[in-house]
Amino acid sequence: MIFSLKKETKKFALDFFQIVEEWRFIALILDRLFLVIFVVASLAGTIALLKAPSTRKYIEPVNPKCYLYYPRINDSEWMSKCGTPDLFNLLSQQSSSFTHI
Repeated sequence: MIFSLKKETKKFALDFFQIVEEWRFIALILDRLFLVIFVVASLAGTIALLKAPSTRKYIEPVNPKCYLYYPRINDSEWMSKCGTPDLFNLLSQQSSSFTHI
């Protein structure tokens, strides 16, 4: 009886060891797979960022003096420095139409 118990215990230990080794192998494969996925995603993201048009096109920085104070209504000097050209043209047309009234 003791010998059969020792045999069963030994068999159980060997089966358990084999299962642990199989799971280690599966973990190794999954680890490498996720490493490859991470590297591919990182490289694709880097290439996408480098190919973005904003990295090749120069955009003039915002003038910090434009945001130091709140401009008066129809402030043409502030609009010529800080406003967009379309907005400046629109306001200049509106102010000229008001002077004809």
